[in-house]
Amino acid sequence: MKQSIIMPIKKKNIRDFEVEENNFSADQSNNKTQNKSGLSGSLLILPMLVAIIIAGWFGYDWYRSEREVERLSQKPTAEKMSADTAVLLGKIKKHMFLPEEDPTIATITDAENLIQQQPFYAGAQNGDKLLIFPNAKKAIIYSEARDKLINVGPIYFNANKAADESEATTATASEATDTEAGSSSVTNQTDNEE
Repeated sequence: MKQSIIMPIKKKNIRDFEVEENNFSADQSNNKTQNKSGLSGSLLILPMLVAIIIAGWFGYDWYRSEREVERLSQKPTAEKMSADTAVLLGKIKKHMFLPEEDPTIATITDAENLIQQQPFYAGAQNGDKLLIFPNAKKAIIYSEARDKLINVGPIYFNANKAADESEATTATASEATDTEAGSSSVTNQTDNEE
């Protein structure tokens, strides 16, 4: 007789298998959730980084525009210059009649050099104003500090220069222009020629 050895086989319960399988799939879903949260965290960092860059750009642009506004506010505006011109002309009108035109106004910054170049500037000081009325062909040196007219004289343009070279006491427009540009003795404030 043959003896058979029967070993008891332990059968697994189907429910136990499913539970184990469910536990396994729960672990997988946790891993997927962790992967999704890591991916979604990366996706949140990108827009935040872009927002920071945009905010930085707007901040720099604002800073630059504020500096530009400050720089422009330090320059005299046309309205302020025309108001200053009106005040200056009002002071001069107390001393003499002025031509009915807008003058070119310059400030004398190196009076000694100008006096050496042209006798017209004799008595002028740094800070005095030079007014040139081109249509009336008249030049005026006025001292605001002393409230005095320093000199008034006719001006001659290049076309008349050859005929009028014999007059040493008159200031020519071309010499005044050369003095303004070359020696920096006179600084131009406004140019109201039309």
